[in-house]
Amino acid sequence: MRPLDPSRRRFLALTAASAASVTALGLPAVPAAASPAGHGHGDGAEPDFGPNVFVYDPTTPVEEIQSTLDQLFAAQEHNEMGLDRYAVLFKPGRYEVNARLGYYTTVAGVGAHPDDVEIHGAVRVIGQPDPNSPAGISALTNFWRSAENLAVTPTDWSNQWAVSQASPMRRVHIKGILWLEPGNGGYSSGGYIADSKVDGITINGSQQQWLTRDSELGGDWTNGVWNQVFSGVVGAPAQGFPDPPYTTLPTSPVTREKPYLFVDGAGRWRVAVPRLRRDTAGTTWAAGAPPVPSLPLSDFFIARPTDSAKRINQELSRGRHLLLTPGVYHLDRALRVKHPDTVVLGLGMPSLAPTTGDAALRIEDVDGVRIAGVLVDAGPVESEVLVEVGKRHSHRSHAGNPISLQDVFFRIGGPYAGRAVTSLVVNSRHTLIDNIWAWRGDHGKAGTIGWTVNTAATGVVVNGDDVTAYGLFVEHYQRWQTIWNGERGRTVFIRASCPTTRRARRPGAARPATAGRPTRSPTTCVSTRRGGWGSTRTSTSRWTSVATGPSRRRAGPACGSTTRSPCSWTAAAASSAPSTRPAPRWSARTAPARWSAIPDPPIRTPAGRAPRPAGVRPGDVTRIRRNTLHPSSRARWESRP
Repeated sequence: MRPLDPSRRRFLALTAASAASVTALGLPAVPAAASPAGHGHGDGAEPDFGPNVFVYDPTTPVEEIQSTLDQLFAAQEHNEMGLDRYAVLFKPGRYEVNARLGYYTTVAGVGAHPDDVEIHGAVRVIGQPDPNSPAGISALTNFWRSAENLAVTPTDWSNQWAVSQASPMRRVHIKGILWLEPGNGGYSSGGYIADSKVDGITINGSQQQWLTRDSELGGDWTNGVWNQVFSGVVGAPAQGFPDPPYTTLPTSPVTREKPYLFVDGAGRWRVAVPRLRRDTAGTTWAAGAPPVPSLPLSDFFIARPTDSAKRINQELSRGRHLLLTPGVYHLDRALRVKHPDTVVLGLGMPSLAPTTGDAALRIEDVDGVRIAGVLVDAGPVESEVLVEVGKRHSHRSHAGNPISLQDVFFRIGGPYAGRAVTSLVVNSRHTLIDNIWAWRGDHGKAGTIGWTVNTAATGVVVNGDDVTAYGLFVEHYQRWQTIWNGERGRTVFIRASCPTTRRARRPGAARPATAGRPTRSPTTCVSTRRGGWGSTRTSTSRWTSVATGPSRRRAGPACGSTTRSPCSWTAAAASSAPSTRPAPRWSARTAPARWSAIPDPPIRTPAGRAPRPAGVRPGDVTRIRRNTLHPSSRARWESRP
């Protein structure tokens, strides 16, 4: 018998592994031979999404559905760095189930309207035991899961959604109380809600920060810790920052909701592609809303993790859209999106993992591309960039039909010892960024985390003009969190957090002065040439700075939003254009007057970064001083041996 070629062996191995992961849960698996990895389907046919997608209708026994949900949760509750991905889809109807979501699990309705799928019970995320929390429980690592396009009538006193980053709730109708914390005041670090409605009160509880966009609140939003932002939310609390910590914008300047799967009245599967909207408030599906444009699912290539990057690129080059089914896609080359209006939609948190040092995804400077619902993992060979939108020096206007990135999450380290210089580079004008979490891991599997292990210089670089970002979460990068070079940029909510580990000192080197605080990395939290209405900066050193008023920042390590201490920073909102008004005043709560740093990390920095000040060389021990109590003072660099 002739031996199998390597690509065929890989296909069979990955298919068997996927089926085995489902079979191990005691759930029925689709045989690998039942359908080839070809994956289009006729308009009237039931699509084959592979063994990790479960599709239910009201005729399915409720015991079967509940058993599946319970087994998935048992497998995924603590599987933070695992490779399994799942999606549970509900066709229109009523279901009496309690869906608890673990890692890499999506629960979604596939009706044309959220109320077409009624869950009587719960779609919820609960806290995890945490010995470091005074409450003994937290949601600080409840990442990578989602709920979409359904209605929930809680049969308990509330529907709990205790999440942190990368766990969006979109197009959901909560017919009762929404509870966002794990309980007992346990820590939580969310979060994101869009195009949703809550009939009752929303209990924010311990959530450090949260962004709610284009939604409707029927009851009160209770309390808040650091930063709660509301953009285009009907029923939002009044502006009150910093006490209470609410930043409220009456409308969102420009939005386009995430694409979603649904089944039409004739039983045909389609993908909705919502329109661009401007100056909006409330949901897209309120009474009187116009029909949402859609595409037949037959126009999509339904990809499996067993498909090669070459095969997927062939389908994209033919002008087909792409639906990524759950799993991890190991890519020996970048996926390339070249045609206008292409939709790339992930189902069940699929991961794109480059293996050869190329990017995971490159998007040409064309109109209307939509990328949604994917996780990008850096691979073992360092990539210059993981996702690139447009080419450098792109100048084409996309004002009427922008490129959009929605629920796109980046990870450096954790399941692998990944490396990347920059996670996301946006060169195209008018790009919409809607809920991004770029995370250089501070915990993960053994051997995947360390200052010289999971290296990453910069989280996000925005070179394009007129870019709008909602929910820009960027954390733990070793040099820069965000570099914004484009003009007329707008942001609504930024979170930037410096790393929790630092480069080891050279033997015999003097320890930098810390003014009684822990010295960590020399990472810089940067936002440049972007108007800002408000920002909050907090840190493990327990001090807070607050800036208010539109501002224009010049690029450079000494700009007003630069830090040289362990910090996290969240910006509430941004103006529609850079302002010529003076830079905002900084107020401080027990704020140190000086920040100090240790040597720069031994890693490359991305093209387009602001130049290093004269006389400061890579490897120098540098100190940046800024008197935060006097806004007129200028930050200065000093170099010492």
